[in-house]
Amino acid sequence: MSMLLRVKNPQDAAAGVLLLGICLAGIHFGRDLEMGTAADMGPGYFPMMLSGIIGICGLVMLARGVSRDGPAIDAVRLRPLLCVLGSLMAFFVMIAWAGLVPSVVAMTFIAAYARPQARLAETLGLAVVAAVFAVLVFIEALHLPMQIWWGAQ
Repeated sequence: MSMLLRVKNPQDAAAGVLLLGICLAGIHFGRDLEMGTAADMGPGYFPMMLSGIIGICGLVMLARGVSRDGPAIDAVRLRPLLCVLGSLMAFFVMIAWAGLVPSVVAMTFIAAYARPQARLAETLGLAVVAAVFAVLVFIEALHLPMQIWWGAQ
């Protein structure tokens, strides 16, 4: 009798391993931060709790991967991967000099074209809603010191 478990659902098993890796990275990088308590949270409290939740999700996904039948892992499609990563990179590059609204709009347009059937009107509507939401949350509600547009504070 073999002690190794057979992977029945490679997608769930791979997702579980990925989430466990993220959990371990979060714990590793947050290990020097003070935890505090739930009533008096330190800077490491939230990252550790989030890492724990991600780890639990990873264990559940891994358990599903060895207990339930499922599909094989699909081939990697470059368009969605490059569009999503490109949208994040555009946001991080633009936020310092272009401001929040142009960065969110650019990020939304680049990410939307991860799907071949992206529509201009839908993408524009989503970009406007996302930009307004970002301004309301980060500028108005949280009062973060970031510029909204080029040269505007």
